[in-house]
Amino acid sequence: MPLGGLTRGHLFPDPGEHDQQRLDIAKRNAEAKFPRLKRLGVAVQPGSGPGYAEFFPAEEAFNVNPGVPTVEVRERGLKEKGVGLENVIAGDLLHDAKTSDPEFARLRDKFTRELSPNSLDFASKKYARLRKSGEEDRSFEQWMDDSWVDALIRGKITPDSNDEFRGHYSDEEVRNLDAIEALLKQP
Repeated sequence: MPLGGLTRGHLFPDPGEHDQQRLDIAKRNAEAKFPRLKRLGVAVQPGSGPGYAEFFPAEEAFNVNPGVPTVEVRERGLKEKGVGLENVIAGDLLHDAKTSDPEFARLRDKFTRELSPNSLDFASKKYARLRKSGEEDRSFEQWMDDSWVDALIRGKITPDSNDEFRGHYSDEEVRNLDAIEALLKQP
């Protein structure tokens, strides 16, 4: 099911396709594309579970690196699905940027406050489908802040081959997203 510009996959118990060296290279490539991400100090490692990747805040109980924000790259076959590993990593690093980078947080908040009625309706319908299917149990507000706003940002800045958000953004949203992208391209 599409979620935030990415597609939920299956459980893959063998994360071996993404050995640490490949992930380190992909992270460096993501940071070269978006130099501001270098500031975050996020660990990237292989993992297993649903989705392409999962972000764990430093303080989260399920984080295998206590005290270090971590992205687990999970789904095998990303390349075959048209999803660049560096885009997956860059997209998930945004979860940390909202709490670690005050300027990113300011621009993200502006983007969130200025979401169009069309985008809010789209989000509401997406949330209702996720709730109905049992895939989501957070409040709408928590889901928006934890997942959907970052998904909208990722969808413009690091789209996958589905590019599900193309043509969805209002002109104001595009301006706000362009400002976020410009910030991420700064050291």
